[in-house]
Amino acid sequence: MADGIRLAFPPQPLEQIRLGTSRVLEAAQSWHVLTDPSHHALHLPWVRACRQLPAGLRQQLREHSWAVRTYLPAFLEAGIAHPDSTIEEEIALIRAVPARQLAPELVLTLVDWPRGDDLGDPGVPDLIIGVARDQHDAARLRRIFADPGRVRDQLLTVIEDYWQACFAAEFERLEPGLHQAMEDAARQLAAAGPLGLLRELIPEVILDPASSTVLIPRSHHHQVAVGEHGGITLVPSVYAWPHVRVTCDHPPWPLTLIYPADPLTRPLAATLTPGQLARQLTAVAAAPRLELLRLTSIEPRSTQELARLTQLSQAAVSKHLQTLLAAGLLTRTRQSYYVLYAADRDRISAFVEALGRELNASHAGTAVRPAGGRDPHRRGS
Repeated sequence: MADGIRLAFPPQPLEQIRLGTSRVLEAAQSWHVLTDPSHHALHLPWVRACRQLPAGLRQQLREHSWAVRTYLPAFLEAGIAHPDSTIEEEIALIRAVPARQLAPELVLTLVDWPRGDDLGDPGVPDLIIGVARDQHDAARLRRIFADPGRVRDQLLTVIEDYWQACFAAEFERLEPGLHQAMEDAARQLAAAGPLGLLRELIPEVILDPASSTVLIPRSHHHQVAVGEHGGITLVPSVYAWPHVRVTCDHPPWPLTLIYPADPLTRPLAATLTPGQLARQLTAVAAAPRLELLRLTSIEPRSTQELARLTQLSQAAVSKHLQTLLAAGLLTRTRQSYYVLYAADRDRISAFVEALGRELNASHAGTAVRPAGGRDPHRRGS
């Protein structure tokens, strides 16, 4: 069996799934990007923007980057359950976390140490400090064991300053997209369950539909029964890309999966060939099929439901759906005894863009189209 964190979903998973977001967590994710810019190509514009920050703040971000470089402490997730909280309210929730719960999380930012060890045992801190990478990490570990609350408060001060200097405006830009990502996730969960939603994260996750499990490859093996943890919170994040992060198996922190939000998980739509565009034009060139696309863009629907809504026979609906499927404008998933059809919004957007380019080509003068027909000004985010 492959190593990693294996999430096992119960027979009725929707009762165990929540969706959330967090200002502090998103700021921490973006801070993580600054620690290793070359690993986060989609976020390089943010890295360049942060070069304009005041020198003192940039120095503080560098000095405390150890706290977000590899492992983000779980206490930074305290605001996830309160998505409408202000940054001040989230900070207050984190400051309220008892000091005894802070040290294990702070240690993990520096040393991969077993959680089961009792940090209150006088000998354990010395053992942990002994395996520190260098003297700087050893000094940080000593400060953590001496006063974890103070270390937490120093990190929060840096996050607050970072928020005020630049990330408040950035989050204002991101927030509508994050809420849209949660709405989209809710629809996908209703239509295809958690594995249907998490399928978009392949290859970062491995799905096993037969056992209703999701494996997140990691260096250790751990199986988590979602139902036994009181459910799981799924958190879309723009700055998590390309990571999928899991908080699990260490009370009192709730089970959480943070994943890259649309549109970052969605590849740029490939340019359609004239033949593909013609097939899609043919597919939508019928009033019943346009109506079926409209109805399935609202929510996934079965053939039986579509027949009732359109006053067509099930056989006629099925034939139209097959045409739309063949053109790549629909997706099909099974839910219990029903097959549900949903408009593929990515493919439809690509179709509309391709059609617009073709119809506007006569206005482009002598402009040279880029290789493959892709618009050079199109942004991946």
